[in-house]
Amino acid sequence: MPTEIFRESLRTYRRAAVGWMIGLAAFLTLNVATYPAVKGQTEYDKLFQDMPDAVLAAFGIDRSLSVTSPPGYLVSQVFGFILPLLFVVLAVALASRSIAGEEEQGTLDLLLAQPVSRRRVVTERFLAVATVVVGLGVGSWVILAGVSPLFDLRAALGSLAIATLASTLFGLQVGATAFAVGAAVGRRGASIATASTVALLAFLIESLAQLTDVFERVRFLSPWYYANGNIPMVHGLRALDLAVLVGVTLAAAAVAIVAFERRDLT
Repeated sequence: MPTEIFRESLRTYRRAAVGWMIGLAAFLTLNVATYPAVKGQTEYDKLFQDMPDAVLAAFGIDRSLSVTSPPGYLVSQVFGFILPLLFVVLAVALASRSIAGEEEQGTLDLLLAQPVSRRRVVTERFLAVATVVVGLGVGSWVILAGVSPLFDLRAALGSLAIATLASTLFGLQVGATAFAVGAAVGRRGASIATASTVALLAFLIESLAQLTDVFERVRFLSPWYYANGNIPMVHGLRALDLAVLVGVTLAAAAVAIVAFERRDLT
């Protein structure tokens, strides 16, 4: 059962979560509302077909997709790049603040002065971050499921759920990296910089893999490959993809626990 550290963390994140939910709702609704202007316009398909492979890959678009179809439109405008990036920003902001940010501000000392173990503090802080990120992922799916029929964007609820899950897990995995670095070194700047580098490299590797065999051979190192390499909106999320996204996230959380327990905070 959740304890006071977990609940207090959720209360701390409440205002940010509400703001993010409003922003995500506006972003998703605006993109869905634009679909009727694109539907049936074949020139948009021709425009995307003329783009380089690297550009299409960077936005998670496959040439076999029609960007004027509901799945293709959602991939190009929502799931292929922007929504996963938003979840990265959200998760990194919360994760870097959770341990490292409070340590720099001196407020973490007050918590550790209480009769609680470091393991408990790190575990419950990470669970709080994960709860907010996953909760906003669920909220995003609900919004998409609710507004899509209003604008004649016919997409299966299951496909929307899987694509949203992939974007959420990608953001959470990068956020877990920020959390682990923050717990290990106690510096929010290092936490954000490391996670941002991981996200940037993930996008670059997946994009450049379309151009050269060198990056194709290291494609498996990119978390973006597991989140979007199979285009979840169309083909679903493979068991291996799910296992890697969740497994690396949990491994980063475990690293955070061990590193924080062994570090000399003085």
